[in-house]
Formats: sequence, structure tokens, C-alpha cells
Amino acid sequence: MLSRFCLGDGIQDCVVKKDGTIITSYFDEGVFGNYGWDEPLGACGLIAWTSEGTPLWKNEKYSIYDCYAISLDEEENLWFYYYDEFRLVRTTFKEDLVFELPIEGSVWLNVDTDTNKITLFCIHRRTFEFDRRMKPHKLMCSEKHRYLLKTSFDRFDPVRHRYYPLSPYNGQLREGVKPDSANGWYPREDFADAEERATWFSPDKIWTNCGNKVLDVNIDAANVSESITPREYADLLFDGIGAALVFNFKRLKREEFDELKSKINWNMVESFPFPASFEEQQYIGDEGKIHVYSWDGRQETNLVGPYSVRDLYLDHFGKL
Repeated sequence: MLSRFCLGDGIQDCVVKKDGTIITSYFDEGVFGNYGWDEPLGACGLIAWTSEGTPLWKNEKYSIYDCYAISLDEEENLWFYYYDEFRLVRTTFKEDLVFELPIEGSVWLNVDTDTNKITLFCIHRRTFEFDRRMKPHKLMCSEKHRYLLKTSFDRFDPVRHRYYPLSPYNGQLREGVKPDSANGWYPREDFADAEERATWFSPDKIWTNCGNKVLDVNIDAANVSESITPREYADLLFDGIGAALVFNFKRLKREEFDELKSKINWNMVESFPFPASFEEQQYIGDEGKIHVYSWDGRQETNLVGPYSVRDLYLDHFGKL
């Protein structure tokens, strides 16, 4: 091993020039992701490094939220194509040439100076509600990944629910408690208003599952029950989404989501039928069966069920 150094997280591509200069480009996780540093190493979207890991050049001109593709030509000029302006740029690292293209979206770039041919392999851009809601951050809008947000609700139990991560949605740590970046989870009593708080959020680091980028957040609240109202549910869900995003993306602040929350049409939320009829619900497993079984290594034996999810729901709530 000649040298060892950190180039950041969320690296999309890496190319090396003949003189040993290393060039790294970053997708949205590398640009916005929170992995313990105050400012992500890849926040600018594109960096050139020495072979010892010292930055030589950083993008300071272009709003790169996701650098889709890079390539070196025979003269070792760098070409790059990026979201969200969808421009193709050639840079000598001192001077730039910018091309406005009539396409949006590319995952591969090749430059052939002999034939003056530039090849972009393109895919159609997908749009997400988060993309429209959180401008100008342009988060969770990469065309290379599908983004999943998983939320779970549980009634807050002070005996079972003992530890929570540091989050603006969980309040501040009490005086004298030092932040622990290595652990990140704290006993509930370490939070300043723990005795009065009955709603807690447990966001997790974004992770990859079968090519999908997954954000998880658990919501523990005293009012979680089958009789929770649409407004209470929407209030918890909105804050849970905010907690997950703020936890993973440093540039987002709770204040932005609180401002958005103030614009919710609560009359519309409260107009939804409650409880909803089974036919109006869309949950994974609604058409499935619930059963408990034992397995002795050779044979499966049903202990409970199988019961239809639909039948169980209608038996409990009746035909709504």
C-alpha cells in the first residue's frame, strides 16, 4: 500500500490522470449525506486530488446535486455532466467550455477527440414529490436509484423505549451531556425535556437494499392507537419524514419543515373518512394471510390461522 486517505462517501465515478491526479465525482448521498462530518467531503460534487489525498481542485461554479458522468479526453481535460442543470462541461481546471444540451439524464459519458464525438447514454428523468417540496436542495431525485421511505409507529412505552438518537425532533441534550458521535444514541433521560416528552423519533442512516435507497424512521408516541385521528396521524407522519431527512442530509433544517407544516390544509386532512374502509387502504400484505406455525425440521404445523388480513380487519372494525 502506497498511501491511504478518505475521499468521502457517495462516490459515483473515479478516474486517474497520467500524472496520478485522482478525480472523484459524487452522487446525491455524497453531496448531501450526513456521515459524521459537518460538511460532506463531496459537497461540491467534483474534486481533483493528489495521489496523497490533498485536494487540488474543487468545483465552485456549478450547482452539482448529482454528478451523473465524467470522462477524460486524450488531452486529459475533464468532461462532466450533472444534475440539476443538465449541462455538459469541459474543464482544463483553469478554463471551462459549457454545452447546453436538449436532453435530461445521463449515466455514462465518453469523449473521443479524434472523431469529435461525445456519447451520452441517457435515461428519462423521474420526478418525486420530495424534489418539488425541498427545492433548492434537489434531494432524493437521482435517476439511478429508487427511494423508499419506511415509517413505523408504536405507542410510546417509557419502560421499553429507553434510547434515542440525537435529533432536533427529540430536543436538546441536557446540560453536561456531551455528544457522542461514535454511538449517536442516548438514554432518554439524557435529553433536556425527557420527562415531559411523549413523542420520540428514531431515524436511521440511509442504506441500500436491492438497489433501492431506503430511509427508515420509527415513531413512538403516546397517542398511537387504533383511535388516532387523521390529524394526529398526519402530524406524526410529517415530523417523522422530517426527522429522517434532517438526520441524513446536513443541509436540511427542521425549521424548513416546520414552515412547510404550517401550510398544511388541516381541514382537508380531517375530511378523510376515519377509520377508512378496507377497500380504501393500501398496505403491503392486505391480500395476504396471517398465521403462526412451528417447524420441527421436517414438517410445518399451523398453530394459529391462517387468517385473512381483510377478514380480521372487518371482524374488528365492522363493515365501514
